[in-house]
Amino acid sequence: TAVGAALADDDDSAARAGAATLVQAITDLTKAGRPFDPLIADAAVTLAAETSGLAAQRAAFETVNLALLPLVTLHPEALGAAVDQVYCPMAFDGRGAPWLQRAGEVANPYFGAGMLGCGAKEASFGADQPRSATPAATTRDGGE
Repeated sequence: TAVGAALADDDDSAARAGAATLVQAITDLTKAGRPFDPLIADAAVTLAAETSGLAAQRAAFETVNLALLPLVTLHPEALGAAVDQVYCPMAFDGRGAPWLQRAGEVANPYFGAGMLGCGAKEASFGADQPRSATPAATTRDGGE
């Protein structure tokens, strides 16, 4: 979530720093015999790369989030803090994209300051938040 907050602030250097921590955690898990999906590892490396700009970081951030969402849904008890699942229907030329962020006001990492509040909370996890078994499909389909 530090990476997402940095992207919401349009701060590519802070996003790189947060991603470096993610890369190290993936490396440590892999060394401990718990290999990570190579797609997540590659996306984390892209997020951390000095040559990555905000657009590349945001695309990599989506890849990481798409991989983490099912894990958080299945194991919300593993979270150390309350986390919201948020969805922006306008991200990536209207394709839309979800993300995880610390609970609180929506802070869109895909648009940053340009559309900081764009997004709908779909579920909350961790810190005694109820588990959402099917994250707000109605929100994405134009329902409630």
